[in-house]
Amino acid sequence: NETKPKILFPEVTMLQPHRPFTIKAINCVGKAAKALGFSFPSLRPKDIVAAALKRAGLKKEPGGADKQSYMPGLEFLCGSLALEANLTQIGRLVAHGTLKMSLANRFVIDYLHETNKEIRRQKVSAPLVIMGMARTGTTFLHGLLSQDRSLFRSPLHHETMYP
Repeated sequence: NETKPKILFPEVTMLQPHRPFTIKAINCVGKAAKALGFSFPSLRPKDIVAAALKRAGLKKEPGGADKQSYMPGLEFLCGSLALEANLTQIGRLVAHGTLKMSLANRFVIDYLHETNKEIRRQKVSAPLVIMGMARTGTTFLHGLLSQDRSLFRSPLHHETMYP
């Protein structure tokens, strides 16, 4: 008399994952709007730049010689998201929000470098940059190195999200 485990969502596959009602409803509204020729939020580079400037609290884009050096990459990424990614409405919201936040962070950093002489005077002699795919041990390595506070300092969460 063997008991079998209860399967909560037997019909769920990777092609049709379980989504809560709210997510399904938002995606349904987005699909209907797309069928009518509307797509929101915009994934056009100029609209994302405008939203990022507003989020950063700036009226115009900061930056010296490398001003808009990000634009070719942003245009390529936005084009790919709009034409190839087949995003759901939630996917569009997440993509727009992530691009807006990243670009706003860049604008704030550029602005601070332009307006703060102390930042420009600081020398970073030998930075150690740790990069890697998710779940590969980068956070562990940051933590391990930060144990020696005389040589290393690991960034805090808010410093990585809002530098």
